[in-house]
Amino acid sequence: MLETYQASTYTTTHFISFLRVYYEKNECSLCSKVHRLYIHGYVGRLVRDSSTYDNVEIVICVIMCRNAKSDGRQYTKRMLPPFVIPECNISLENDLRMLTVMPNGPIDYDFASEL
Repeated sequence: MLETYQASTYTTTHFISFLRVYYEKNECSLCSKVHRLYIHGYVGRLVRDSSTYDNVEIVICVIMCRNAKSDGRQYTKRMLPPFVIPECNISLENDLRMLTVMPNGPIDYDFASEL
């Protein structure tokens, strides 16, 4: 299942398979109870391709928790693969590369955009 941890080899199907197995044994992030994973829908998410530097769309799933909904709390959540940083289209892989090149100082954003 390691292939889901990189943008270049990500597939929605593999990531959902991982989430289904994870939710069988672990607490829901919305209600803190162990229960079956319910997929509410799918949405597109832009991620920067490290080879072409273009934004490419990946498909992520939105989960729904009936327990949280009945309790009047947030009941849907977009599940991001591990390589995606919330509210950022640059992948974790590329962010780590940038920090390796510029470990001690302020970030030169012109140079960073070329990474």
